[in-house]
Amino acid sequence: MSQSGLSSQDFAIMAAAALVKDGVEENSLSFDPEKFVLEIKDGRGVPVNTIRLHNFYARYTATSDSEVHQRIFKQMVDLSHGLQTALSWEEAAPKLRPIARQKWWLRDDNCPAFDLGEHLRVAIGYDFDDHIAYVTNEDLTGWGVSFDDAYDTAFNNLVEITEFVFDTYASEEGSPDCCHFFSAEDSYGASRIVFTKGVESMPVLGDLLVAVPSKDHILVTGSECSYGLEETLAAIKELQEQPGALVPTLMRLEDGFFYPYELPKDHALYADFQRLKMDYVDRLYHSQKEELKSQFDGLTGNVTYLVHKVNYDKDVPVSVTFVAPEFIPCSLPKTDYVIFGTQEGPLAIATWDRVEMILEEKLLPIDSYPVRYEINEFPSEAILELLGFVNFGE
Repeated sequence: MSQSGLSSQDFAIMAAAALVKDGVEENSLSFDPEKFVLEIKDGRGVPVNTIRLHNFYARYTATSDSEVHQRIFKQMVDLSHGLQTALSWEEAAPKLRPIARQKWWLRDDNCPAFDLGEHLRVAIGYDFDDHIAYVTNEDLTGWGVSFDDAYDTAFNNLVEITEFVFDTYASEEGSPDCCHFFSAEDSYGASRIVFTKGVESMPVLGDLLVAVPSKDHILVTGSECSYGLEETLAAIKELQEQPGALVPTLMRLEDGFFYPYELPKDHALYADFQRLKMDYVDRLYHSQKEELKSQFDGLTGNVTYLVHKVNYDKDVPVSVTFVAPEFIPCSLPKTDYVIFGTQEGPLAIATWDRVEMILEEKLLPIDSYPVRYEINEFPSEAILELLGFVNFGE
């Protein structure tokens, strides 16, 4: 019998109760419904541990077995204790694996990691039999091991347990117009994207493009693959609707490095891929805005965190943000277009490139993900005239 009637909010309450029973102070717990995580904070309100509830909730509601439920809560309690660096390096080393996840979830400075492309990060995971813990700086210090050495060990461990074989779907037998699929249901499927030499060996037409739309999958196709791009698009759409979804955007892989990639604007699938990207980035900015408001309201004066919006009125969606005098000083997301105006209407509408060129040093980048910029002065009439008006999509 399924427990599907249990709401995510009620599950979070049950998880928090299990942590409190284990000794976690109730006032140190914070629930973020948008991210569906429980955070444990120190006395200054700084998060020291984050427990992501998605997978636990999915497993809990999939069964009515009380013993399974107890194990699930025990796993969350174990996560609240971290890795327990009483483990020696010799004990820990065989259980380490590289783990690729959304950059949004891996922004904790205490969890060493490196960027992979625009929206992914790679950390080191410790593989328990039924869950994964992220290796922290304290863990590395306790072991007396550098991040690079620990990562090399994790990488080699994953190599040893991997048969890196792709399934290929082609327009016709033997055609390089294809899409290559790799999948593994051990929570490290997408993490094998770090095997760049293996990925680069896949034959395609044009530039080699990679997507990791879920934690279990890697998709590879080429910029000149008509059939391959159609299959990739369909797979991304399907996988984005399933648990464990990661990033729906394409990356170009060249000489071991990943670069952001967009199809040419006249490509038949440009609008479809752009819509996936816009939806994803819009979700990121929404979560970021809510987080910034909760963290800094009342601490940083009257800074306004402007909204990232997607305009779907045209065939190809575009992102916009609106700047008004009363919003200054403000923090604005990077969008395709920026509208400067008042309640009476727009005074200027410019592309992002033009805003950067005209405002120059008045547009101040902020160290954040996704990227934001600060404006402390509303443009003068002369600057507004230079910014001009442009129709969306031009």
